[in-house]
Amino acid sequence: MRIGVVCEGPSDYPAIEHFVGVALADLGISATFRSLHPEMDRTRPTGGWASVLTRFKRYTAQTRIQKYFNGGLFGGDLGEDHLDAILVHLDSDVLEDVSFKKFVLKEYGVSIVTASNPRARAQEVEKVLAGAAEMSILSSSDRKRHVFFPAIESTEAWCVSAFSGKPIKANYLNGNALRDAFMSALEASEGKSPKHAYENVDKSATRRERFCKKHSKGAGRISRNCVVFRSSMRKLANV
Repeated sequence: MRIGVVCEGPSDYPAIEHFVGVALADLGISATFRSLHPEMDRTRPTGGWASVLTRFKRYTAQTRIQKYFNGGLFGGDLGEDHLDAILVHLDSDVLEDVSFKKFVLKEYGVSIVTASNPRARAQEVEKVLAGAAEMSILSSSDRKRHVFFPAIESTEAWCVSAFSGKPIKANYLNGNALRDAFMSALEASEGKSPKHAYENVDKSATRRERFCKKHSKGAGRISRNCVVFRSSMRKLANV
């Protein structure tokens, strides 16, 4: 299965490639991933929610179908750009961002509703992505091949679940608690003594790649602990 990935930043891509890849392998599906956004070979790849949404302005629905799906499910010959699915990631922690709310209301007519539980927060993210990706004008087969993959609250929560051998409700970690849990896991993974608290989340793509690859076998724990990850995995596997 060839999967194109549109994600917020270089530190998110390793989490998708390794954790989603292993989760698919556990289902008997062999997958290869290709970063459509950000472009990982760029010296300073752009990132964030705005860059994901802007990507869909540059690559409209029809452009994506022709380039990646070869004119539709049964159209055209398979080329090197051919994909079986496009996975689109966005962190749900953006839902409280005022500039994000204003942007999606203006651009897509989507009004963000306050939501607290993981499933509801995922639905709000998916509403925005459906507007950005012009899902309403796609055929049912091409809609199915666009798999929205919200991270609740961010892919750092997946990392915490993959690392921890204990059951943890990672979907409910946010803010400082998620920051400290992730950074503690990252530093412990590297043989360092974790601190009680941290100022920032380390976004080094190289460091994140090492962590996600090392703990990729913990993908099953992510599926068990993160209801939204599990739901998104089912959609991807159904492609």
